[in-house]
Amino acid sequence: MLHHCQYIVNQIPLNIQNKIRTQNELIDMWGKCGSIENAKNVFNLVVDRDTITYNGMINAFALNGMGTQAVELYREMPNNLRDHVSQICVLNACSHAGLLHEARTIFNEISLKTESIITTMVDCLSRLFMFDEAQRLIEDYEKTNTPSIVMYISLLSGARNNRNSNLSEKIYKRMKTLFPNAKESLAAGVVLL
Repeated sequence: MLHHCQYIVNQIPLNIQNKIRTQNELIDMWGKCGSIENAKNVFNLVVDRDTITYNGMINAFALNGMGTQAVELYREMPNNLRDHVSQICVLNACSHAGLLHEARTIFNEISLKTESIITTMVDCLSRLFMFDEAQRLIEDYEKTNTPSIVMYISLLSGARNNRNSNLSEKIYKRMKTLFPNAKESLAAGVVLL
């Protein structure tokens, strides 16, 4: 895989490699290929880093199990460049690395909590078997919003990973009640039971 990535890079003219859009894509490519060193090398070459540059590098760290580095880079990122994608990427990194304290801190700092951000935090809490807290987040969200099946699937997945059959069944029954027409998601829910 890395050989193929390097082949692609070798085909890009140098004057194009120095354009930020190309550099951002290279960071993304190297991160997805598992070469964090190449991603960091490109990141370090970027003169005027933008939101996409930072998000790409944070996501590269997340994809490669480097949650602490993702959080560190998020903290170094200028506040005016942070967006909801930055927040989702860093929360996802915390989720996969088991960084509960960091996830809670970052989540609490976010002023505009979109459905995607809340879903990512529910996923983080569920992966770490913090089911009561995850369910409270869902309940708070549903006070002013339509229920989100993705939140329930995240919760159900965590319950299954914890081998908590009682909670799994409770969540699935709630999903059937809230989303009776979501056949594909309910089928996925059955698999997670």
